[in-house]
Amino acid sequence: MDNEEAKLLYHNAVKAFEANNFGAALAQFDRLDAHRPNSRHVMQYRLKCLVKEGQFEAAREIFSKLEGKIEPGKLNELRDMLAGARHAVSAGMNPTPVSSHSSASDIYSDPGSAGAVYPEGSNVFTIEGVFPVSTDETTVTGHVAAGIFRTGDQVSVLAPSGMPVTAAVLRLGKADTPVKIIRAGQQSVMLLGIEPQYCVPGAAITASSQEEAYAATMVVGSTPAAPSPAERTTALIEVERMIKKREYPEALERLHEYVGREPESGAGHRLLAQVYLEGDAGVKDQKKSLDHIRKAYELGGAEDPVVVYTLAQALASNGEADHGLRFLERLYGNTQDLSSRVALANRLSDYRDKHGLGHVWEFSDSYGEVVFEATSISEVAKALKSNSIPKDGLCRVDRVGDWRKIEETLAPQHSEIAVFYQQKKAAAAGGNNTLTIVIAVLAIAVVAAILWAVL
Repeated sequence: MDNEEAKLLYHNAVKAFEANNFGAALAQFDRLDAHRPNSRHVMQYRLKCLVKEGQFEAAREIFSKLEGKIEPGKLNELRDMLAGARHAVSAGMNPTPVSSHSSASDIYSDPGSAGAVYPEGSNVFTIEGVFPVSTDETTVTGHVAAGIFRTGDQVSVLAPSGMPVTAAVLRLGKADTPVKIIRAGQQSVMLLGIEPQYCVPGAAITASSQEEAYAATMVVGSTPAAPSPAERTTALIEVERMIKKREYPEALERLHEYVGREPESGAGHRLLAQVYLEGDAGVKDQKKSLDHIRKAYELGGAEDPVVVYTLAQALASNGEADHGLRFLERLYGNTQDLSSRVALANRLSDYRDKHGLGHVWEFSDSYGEVVFEATSISEVAKALKSNSIPKDGLCRVDRVGDWRKIEETLAPQHSEIAVFYQQKKAAAAGGNNTLTIVIAVLAIAVVAAILWAVL
C-alpha cells in the first residue's frame, strides 16, 4: 500500500467513523494498522471504534500501547471514554454517540434563512466570518441562532461537501476575555479545533443538548459499590491495621492476594492505591497508585470521599494536580450536607495551596450559569470593562461557597473593580442631594406662605 492509497483509506475510515458506521471504520483502520503499524492517529481511532463496538479488552490493549506516546489530555479523554462505556454496559444502559450526523444536513439545511424555526432543544450557531489560526484550528464569528453553546462542547460543522465534521469548542469570546457560555441571540467568537477548509460563511455549527461537560473526568455510576460485611470485617480490616502501623510490604502482599481473588473489589483497589501512594522506598509506586485508584473510582467510588481524595493525591503525584482538582470540585458539587461542604471547601483550598494551583473567581449570569472565570483581578477588571460579565452579576472564589454580588465582595477589596461602581454611587448620591434640595425648597416655600398669611 503506497502513501496515496493509505491517505485515501484513512480519509474513508474517518468518514465512516463520523457517520457512526463504527464496524466499517474499524475494518478500514485495521487494514491501515496492518500496513502502517503504531500510527498514533490510527490507534486512537481504532480504540474509539472498539469502544463503540463494545470490545473493551481489545480497546484496553490499544490504550496500554498509547500510554506515554500521546499528550496526557488526550490520554485522559480516551481513558475516561473507555471507563464510561464499560460502566454503561455493565449497568445495562445503551451508550449512544453524543450527536447523530446522519440527519444534521436535513434539519439545518438553511441556517441563515430569515425567521428560521428550529426544533425545541436545538443548538445552532451560524458562521459569518472565518479566520484560520493554524492547520487544525479555526476562529469563526457569527451568532447563536438557537440554544446555547459551552466551552468544551463537541459540535458538528456542516462542511461545504455537506458532510458534518466534528470539532471541539476550544474557546468562546475574545482571547483576552473568554466566556464559558453563549446563548441564542448573542454575537460571539468561537475557536474550533478544526481545519479551516471545513468552515464557510453561512454554514451551521450544531451541538446536541447535554449537561455541561466536566473536563477530563471519568463517567461512572452514582452509587458507591460498598464492600460486603464479610469483606469489611475480615481481610480488609486487617490490611487497614497494617497500613496504620506502616507495615506496607505486608499489607501489599495481603492486598495482592485479596484482589487476585476479588478483582472487582473497589475497596481492595483503593487500599492498594493508598499503599503505593504512601509506602516507603521499595513499595511506593505513583503510577500503580493511580492505576488502582482509577479502578476503584470506576467500580463505583465516584461519590466516596476517601476514593476521590486518594485519586486527587495520586493524580498530583503523577504531575496532574489540576486534573485531581476537578475530581474534588465534582465531589463538592454533588455534596448536599452543609458540614461536609464546608470541610470539602477547606480541603479544596489546601489542595490548591499545596500544589501551587492558584485561585479562581467564577462569575454567573441571571440564569445561574457560569459565564466567566478569572485567575487574577486584572482579568476581572478587563471583563467588566468589555461587558463579558454583567456588573450586577454574582461571583464566588475557587468554585465553592455562596454566590454573592460583585459590588459587595470584590469592589470593596479592589480599587480596579470599585471604579466600575463609583459612577453608580455618584449618581445615587446626586439623586439624594437633589431630593434634599427639593425638600428644603418646599419647606422654605411653606414657611414663606405661612408668614405671608400671618402678615
